[in-house]
Amino acid sequence: MIDATATFLIVTHAGCDLLRRFLDRYEDNDFQFIIFVDAKADDRPFRELASEFRNVEIFMERRPVYWCGYSFISAFLLLMERYLDRGLHSRYVFLLSGSCYPLLPPQEMRRRIADAPQHMVSFEGSINSIPRKRDFVRRYHFHDNAILSSRHQLTSVPLRVLRWALRPMARLLTQHLPERSIEYVKAGDVFLGSAWWGISNDTFVSLSDFLAERPEFLRGFHMTAVPEEFLVQTALVEAGIVPAEEIRSRSSDMIGRRVFGSHFIDWGTRSDSPRVLTESDAVDASSSGALFARKVILPESAEFVAAVDALGDRAYGGC
Repeated sequence: MIDATATFLIVTHAGCDLLRRFLDRYEDNDFQFIIFVDAKADDRPFRELASEFRNVEIFMERRPVYWCGYSFISAFLLLMERYLDRGLHSRYVFLLSGSCYPLLPPQEMRRRIADAPQHMVSFEGSINSIPRKRDFVRRYHFHDNAILSSRHQLTSVPLRVLRWALRPMARLLTQHLPERSIEYVKAGDVFLGSAWWGISNDTFVSLSDFLAERPEFLRGFHMTAVPEEFLVQTALVEAGIVPAEEIRSRSSDMIGRRVFGSHFIDWGTRSDSPRVLTESDAVDASSSGALFARKVILPESAEFVAAVDALGDRAYGGC
């Protein structure tokens, strides 16, 4: 068994330079990294990182991950299995993307995690309390593939023509097929929140046990839109870890809010993609109480990264 303050499970398709900055700051074995690199990306830069840092493992199995599709859940489940197979025992386990960056120096991260609650998961309500999210779950969605994924670029002309022909058909099917059942949830509701979160080791093990015991629960999220924003929140309720009544009455308004669970995220005036953070966001992010920031993209966010590192070192005494 390997004891650590935190293990960071990371799903990424880019951002190797940002990850190197993260690792330079968190190179102690007290922090472990297990990284899943999207099969559509070149994993060689990430493997070079793993050879340089002893606390990094690049997950060997390669699979493509498509935005809004169940393939993200598949990647997360592989990371979960690897964490448990390695016998890791961290105070906390975080799920991060390649565009997440810590807002605290390591010693302050240790202190915050030592005092942390059972989970740092954002619960924004449920599909019954937020009607605009209902169709994400109750309708069939077909974009978990290279042809129909809206954010996957195709270079082949025949494939682009095929996408042009199939997308209207997929939209019609989504709109007109009968609604999907949610009988896989005993609570009768599906809960939602940020895809990026942190939970204690005991909660992580309980979550893993629940998912292993309820294969029909996992199957229920196939063909869901953005299942990563529903699965863990709903599983924590279904497993009895978080009381459903705490969440049912909530309604989500992401606009104007910038802290979601363990993360500082600025959705601006949109709800489909967060704003890339810049130097002007550094003070707000550092004083937000969040542990991580997203969306951090280099080189656009280079001054943001330098500023939050400096602010953290000044406030907490450096690394």
